[in-house]
Amino acid sequence: MPQFLSPQWLTALNQAAAQHPGLDAHQKPLTVGYRITDGPHWCIAFTPGAVQVLTDPTPDQDVWFITDRHTASQMAAGTLDPLTAIIDGTMTLGGDPRRLTENQAVADQLSSLLAAVPQN
Repeated sequence: MPQFLSPQWLTALNQAAAQHPGLDAHQKPLTVGYRITDGPHWCIAFTPGAVQVLTDPTPDQDVWFITDRHTASQMAAGTLDPLTAIIDGTMTLGGDPRRLTENQAVADQLSSLLAAVPQN
């Protein structure tokens, strides 16, 4: 089991994204960035017919989340709701969140995708 947020974990996340049900329902291109203040940065790029985790994130992210490793770990484990983290101020949201609502089926699957990759 790869260590959470390690390069191996990000590789496993990429593999899970390619096979995750519901992520192929996106209609419009979308890039969602994740910035861990005490860890890596990556993004998930959705294009018609493909989903890819990029470990060298593009600067053209539609929306991004910024948080620390502890909060990210709680969300990935399913013990912290992302909306709660935003309300509590432990995670910030940047970019244009309307892009997530335009791709609601994808937005609904992001938490379950992160939870699909085991962490230690």
